[in-house]
Amino acid sequence: MTVLYYDITMLNYDITLLYYELTVYYYDITMLYYAITMLFYDITISLHYYDNTMLHYDITMVYYDIIMLYYDNKILYYDITRLYYDIKMLHYDIKMIYYDITMLYYDIKMLNCDILMLY
Repeated sequence: MTVLYYDITMLNYDITLLYYELTVYYYDITMLYYAITMLFYDITISLHYYDNTMLHYDITMVYYDIIMLYYDNKILYYDITRLYYDIKMLHYDIKMIYYDITMLYYDIKMLNCDILMLY
């Protein structure tokens, strides 16, 4: 039962971690959206007023936001993989508990037969 408790605790931890990673992922996508919006806004300004001062900054921001999303995707993949394996371990532990209970049932049955044979 301790193993089952440990597996459930790990599953809960991984679900919480996945929730936080999805929240970070959402904010990174939002940041990328705003960076691209600013880039187009500054492209419009540079085409209209011939002012390119902000374009370099905006392109750099979009680049860094794309890199952040790339790493967030990797972290998200590892979190989902971890969650998958935790669920798999929980499944196997529940199966083992079932087999242990079944074995206990047959042991009690055998003990009952042994007691009857003593008489």
